[in-house]
Amino acid sequence: MTKQTSLIRKVKNFMMDHAMIQTESHILVALSGGADSVCLLCLLKELEQEMGITLSALHVHHRIRGREADRDAAFCQELCAQLKIPCQVVYIDVPAVAEARKMSLEEAARMVRYQALEEQRQNILGELNRRCDRQGIPDEIKGDAHVRIAVAHHREDQAETVLWNMLRGSGLKGLSGMTPVNGEVIRPLLDVSKEEILEYLRQQDILWQQDSTNDSDDYTRNRIRHHILGYAAEHINEKSAEHICQAATLAGQADAYLQKQARRWLEAKQNDGCVPVSQLVQEEDILQSYILREMLAQNRELRDVTARHVEAIRTLLVEVPGGSAERQVMLADGMTACRSYDHLWIRQNEEYHKNLDAWEPIEVDLEQLPEETKIRKAGHLSDESAFKEICWGGKKFQLRVISYEKTQKIPANQYTKWINYDTLGRTLVFRTRQIGDYIFLPDGGRKTVKSYMIDEKIPVRERDRIPVIAQGSHVLWIAGYRLSEGAKVGENTHQILEIQMHGG
Repeated sequence: MTKQTSLIRKVKNFMMDHAMIQTESHILVALSGGADSVCLLCLLKELEQEMGITLSALHVHHRIRGREADRDAAFCQELCAQLKIPCQVVYIDVPAVAEARKMSLEEAARMVRYQALEEQRQNILGELNRRCDRQGIPDEIKGDAHVRIAVAHHREDQAETVLWNMLRGSGLKGLSGMTPVNGEVIRPLLDVSKEEILEYLRQQDILWQQDSTNDSDDYTRNRIRHHILGYAAEHINEKSAEHICQAATLAGQADAYLQKQARRWLEAKQNDGCVPVSQLVQEEDILQSYILREMLAQNRELRDVTARHVEAIRTLLVEVPGGSAERQVMLADGMTACRSYDHLWIRQNEEYHKNLDAWEPIEVDLEQLPEETKIRKAGHLSDESAFKEICWGGKKFQLRVISYEKTQKIPANQYTKWINYDTLGRTLVFRTRQIGDYIFLPDGGRKTVKSYMIDEKIPVRERDRIPVIAQGSHVLWIAGYRLSEGAKVGENTHQILEIQMHGG
């Protein structure tokens, strides 16, 4: 078996081991014209019939290197014509994108390249489905067309990625490097060395283009390649890149295991977004970190979350003698980690306040409520039309006015309350708490709603989501919690306002 045949087998087995394709898959190759992507395109062409795949290519002209970039675009079109592979060239002004978005050229080029590839992937996917429609193939038979993007990252690229992430302070996920399959992006050469790529091209007498920016130290990856990996291979161990990739595999396995454990912990312990601090601090530090990362992932993409964010949240786990029972820390992108007593949660500020803005107060005219003078079966009316229904704050409330007799038993249900209708004014309001709100106590004194919620250890995140039924600043009922003494049925009560809350 020749070395080029050996490489073809190696790539095919790698693709099969990682389930990169399905039967009759279409692969869109990201073709730069450099040695790596040219090798990938040619290897896939060799495997086209054997693996039952179809191919196309996309080249992105970044408008950075002038005539050299024009040369690369022309080369890619010519190569694809020789191989009878459809090729599209897309022109994007990367310097303008970088300036507009305040990004480096390196970051902007990567972003627009993947955007162009995904757009083309969607175009191919649409065309394949339309072709099936024209052929009259039923949906239940044709299934979904399978189109994936192939990029030419190889073993040294993986080693560079791992080192870069390590130098930036990444955790195990970053140290595991790139994955063979990431969504619709596949990396068939990830286990292939740069030397294997060059040897294949030389033996097959295949030309490629050299990107002059690869020799520049203006780019982070180039500095790692030239000054770290190159030195390590020459002066420490020639298989340095391979060993770094082996370590990345182990890091990936450890990361996957810890992530799985963190998700199991959250499934068992998390309640409405909150986790119990007293139980979280009993776990090992590394599992604590993974649990916090998973909580962050529930609110945003995990990309760009660093150890700094996790450590900021961990400060809330530490008990502060004499400190407040309620603390919070601001995180990136408007996120806030909050602790109230034993509850810890993470919220996205913009979404949180947007939800609150939707809770507009509702004023109810009490004189318009259904009224019944007959009581049947200890205050339960048989006519359900006697209720007025109000939907507010994600809950449903039913209101009615009924006559009261002293022999009746006042409901002890947490979500059904009787209020002395005789002492009420004409209107009451359904809303959330406000500054100055209070309830009356049995001794005639007052207690602020804020103090009541603190004493009851209601988490801060829940306090602005609890409906209150109020007249002015007097809160008649903190729904689901406390009824004001000033609203209770008394000796001289003749009529009752009954409020039932559903969805509590």
